[in-house]
Amino acid sequence: MPKHEAQQKLADYIEEYTGKLVHQGDSIESFAELWKAFSAVKAGSWSKKMREDMKYLFDKHVIPVLGQYSPQEIKLTPLQLLVNRVADDGYSKTTVQRIRTYLKACFEYAIDEDLIPRNPARKLAMPNIHKKSCERFLSVEEVQTLLAAASPREHLVLRIYAVCGLRPAEALALRIDDFEGNQLRIDEALKERQLGEDRFGGTKTEESDSYVPVPPDLSREIAEWIAIHPQRDNPRAFLFLNRRGTAFSVGNYLKKQLKPLAKLVGIHDLTQQAFRRTSSTHIQKHGTVKDMQRHLRHSDPRTTLKHYAKAVPESLRAAVAALDAQITGRPEGQKGARATAKPSKKASISGLPGATADK
Repeated sequence: MPKHEAQQKLADYIEEYTGKLVHQGDSIESFAELWKAFSAVKAGSWSKKMREDMKYLFDKHVIPVLGQYSPQEIKLTPLQLLVNRVADDGYSKTTVQRIRTYLKACFEYAIDEDLIPRNPARKLAMPNIHKKSCERFLSVEEVQTLLAAASPREHLVLRIYAVCGLRPAEALALRIDDFEGNQLRIDEALKERQLGEDRFGGTKTEESDSYVPVPPDLSREIAEWIAIHPQRDNPRAFLFLNRRGTAFSVGNYLKKQLKPLAKLVGIHDLTQQAFRRTSSTHIQKHGTVKDMQRHLRHSDPRTTLKHYAKAVPESLRAAVAALDAQITGRPEGQKGARATAKPSKKASISGLPGATADK
């Protein structure tokens, strides 16, 4: 096309994605507008996850602090204090580093656009972060105590967490047709920062997209749950429904269902990560290192291991069954609807599928 048409199309594109005609000298008046323009320009080279992450980080930590100020007003000191505060609030080194990196890049963009003469973030220092990672896991006795106080739904969710080693975002995204009798298909996970259909996406890694074995007694409990499920005729219904008939939010499920249950039995430091760490810690007694890698669906550099989980090895089935027997306190293969004592009314956080009062 002629050059003047190409220039106009570019101007239209910039206006559409930034809401401003940046070819007008003083059109970008605030840092919020600068970040919006910078993000629009970079969006083409960022992955979808990168765009989501950057929007979340800056909307949460940066825009509320800097958004209303013009780029010309912002100096090094408030930028350094902002980065320091994010570090002091306990965020990971990766999070703090990413905010620092893209603050510098955003102001470099402003220089390129002749909005500011120099980059106020050029000497932005990385704070020292000495955050020890949490190593919390539940003892077998703690898991048994939770199961004893749990309602039917939480009993099943906790058992899948502890025995099958699923990430919470994977377990709460399970659908009825993901249950295949002696195994669960894991091909979907919840995305906490998304809304609508975007809440449901792929698993964390290629290796995570796989199958996990289900021991016989746990298989019976899942089948009994499905038999009374309010949407049992819909194979694509979520296995665990909130009051709106869709999947739970991972954060809300921990906060409104599992933490109250844990507090009831005297456990006050329950985290999402603790469940998967619990499964990996206790299965060591029952299987090989290779079984553990398959159980947790961790990455392995050898290509052949990528295909093992499609046909679950008998050694891994035996290890998971032994872990289930240890956690439930019942010999392997012994039939029983529940592995624990009947919960009191006070302990019943929720009952049958769909009978909830949570978000």
